[in-house]
Parts: sequence; structure tokens; C-alpha cells
Amino acid sequence: MSTRPVLVLLHRWIGVPFAVLLLLQGLSGAAMIFRDDLNRWLHHDALVVTPAGSHLPVQKLLESVRNRHPDSAVTRIIYPGNADEAFVFWLEPHGPYGPDASRFVAVDPYRGTITRDGLLGEWPVEWLFRLHDELLAGKAGANIVGAGAVALLLLAAVGPILWWPGRHALRRSFSVTFSKGAYRGLRDVHRIAGAIVAIVLLGSAFTGIFNVWKVPLQPAVRIVLPTIAKPSPAVPARTDSPLLPIDVVVAAAQARYLQAQVRNVRFPGGHGRVVTVFMSAADSTRPRASNQVWLNGYTAEVLGAYEAQKVPAGNRFIDWMLPIHTGEFLGMPGRILFLLAGLTLAGLATTGLWQWWERRKLLKARATGTGPAAPLRSRS
Repeated sequence: MSTRPVLVLLHRWIGVPFAVLLLLQGLSGAAMIFRDDLNRWLHHDALVVTPAGSHLPVQKLLESVRNRHPDSAVTRIIYPGNADEAFVFWLEPHGPYGPDASRFVAVDPYRGTITRDGLLGEWPVEWLFRLHDELLAGKAGANIVGAGAVALLLLAAVGPILWWPGRHALRRSFSVTFSKGAYRGLRDVHRIAGAIVAIVLLGSAFTGIFNVWKVPLQPAVRIVLPTIAKPSPAVPARTDSPLLPIDVVVAAAQARYLQAQVRNVRFPGGHGRVVTVFMSAADSTRPRASNQVWLNGYTAEVLGAYEAQKVPAGNRFIDWMLPIHTGEFLGMPGRILFLLAGLTLAGLATTGLWQWWERRKLLKARATGTGPAAPLRSRS
């Protein structure tokens, strides 16, 4: 018995339920490849500043943001990569909240003025990132995204098998025929485009699965390669001592790495008792690789570290998933390639869903005696 009909049904009944999700993931993922560039372009007046001497203390900027929003906790500070860029503070409200309650505040580091202050919906690129990452639904949404990545992995694996015509008919298989109607023409476009981008989509799906379920998949990786868990220290609240200025804590982290450039600072739990400093890892070839240090916010004591080139091979394998997912591992050509693949995925989801709908209409018409008698070819 031929396996082709089974693969056709598998491809169809995986593709149809996940079509809308894959459409959203394709479009939002394509935008996220140029996330920083789009943010700078859309919010140029807020994120691009005029350098004037040296930065003000980051603690002063932090206090101005906290005073402006006393009902929210600063969870992250994005440090500028260039002298003409603003700091960006991420805030989450205290207590239960929805994803739209997240807030982003840009601050001029030379003058201390707030240049933009808005909720998530007022930062379109960050809204798209949350949509791509978790469907604006937290952990539950992230799990749905992970399921979509599994579906894409299966679709990208089965699609080329259904398209493969054999060596002798290979050239003809790249032809598109609209003379026999839109259904046939779009089917040809769908199959050819899918075959062309299949390898990129396989890579995107595989890495996407790891990016969503990075921690749960560590035990599976550990079967083949050694891994370690990231530190997760806790520091109890103290009444006998105030938290140190953030500049002092960051300086203690930088002292370990020859004053490496700070990428961002995070506050697990939002209280500031534990501070995580992410710094560029100059000794790593991985794009955006970072050395991460956890410190006590009261004493600047180092509580743990995760160093890009010193972690076991399993962790390095997992850490490579993100730059592969975004195409950054190949530089600008890779980013453009994955941009095109994301747009193609959106097109495949649209044409696939349209083919399914048209097929249903034709089968229904035939069943009522109003459709063509010629059989529909059962092809993806």
C-alpha cells in the first residue's frame, strides 16, 4: 500500500488547524528579524539622543522611572549599544495583570529626561514580539507557539516528499500552470515554494521548539551532551540595609570581565534584591553571546555566573538555537534569508488554507450534482 495518501492527509490535517497560527508566526517572525532596526526607525525621536558628555548615573534614571510609576516594578534595563541611544526600562505592574499592562520607558541618559513612556500596545514592534513569542497569553500562549513549531516541523518534512517528482521530471516540477484554473495554479505555487524553503523552515521549526521549551528539553539534551541549569539565587529582604545603587552592582559584575559592555540588567521578581547583569562575551563566536552574573543587590556579592564559553557543550548547543532561529548566525545574508522564509511561510499558510476551502466547496458541489465530474487529484 502506498504511503502517499497517508502523507497527503497528514500534511492537510496538520496544516489546516495550524494555518492561522503559522500565518501569524511567519509575518511576526519576519518582522522580529529586524526588531532593533524597526524600533529605532519607528521611535527615532525617542530612542536616538544627542550625546552630551558622560551618562548620568543609571541609578538616577532608575529612580525617575520608579517615581513616575510607583505601582509597577522595573524588571529589565536595556543598555544602549551606541553613544546616541537611550536607555529603555521594562516595567510590569505589581499583582495580577494582563500582557497589555507591560510598559516601556525610554530615558535620555545625558539629560535624564523621559523621551517615551507607553504601554505594550504603544510599542508596535514589542507588541509583535510578544505576539510571536507567546501570543500575548503568557506561558499558555508560549506552549501553543511550541505546538505550532512542532506542526511546522512535520509539514516541512512531509511537504518535499509529496512534491518530489523523481529525477526525470524534476525540471517540469518547477512549472506553474494557471491555464487550468486558480486552484491548480496556486497549488503549484504552494508546492514549489514549500519545497524551496523547506530546509530553512525545518531549521526555524527545530530551533523554535528549543526556544519555547529550552528548560524542559534540557534533560533530553543531557542524554547526549552535558548541561547545567542556570543559577536562580534568592536573597531575603533586609530592613537593616538599603539596596546598593545599581551602578555599584553593575560595576562589580563588570570587574570580572575587564569592563565588558553591559547589554541589559534584569531584576528577577522585580524587587532588586537579586540583580542579573548580561555583558557581551567577546571570546564567543555566537552572535549576541553574553556572560551573565547574578549579584546580591544589598552587597554586590556574586551569587552565580553563566559564562558563554565555559558552560558545557549541551548548554552551548541550546544557546545557539536563538541566533539560528533568527538567521543571525549567517550575518545579514542569513537574516534576509530567514525574512524571506517567514514571508513564504505566511504565503504557504494562506494558500494551503485556501486550497482546503476550495476543495471542500468542489467536493460539496459534486456531492449535490452541481460540480464537475472530473476527480480532484489528492495532492498537497
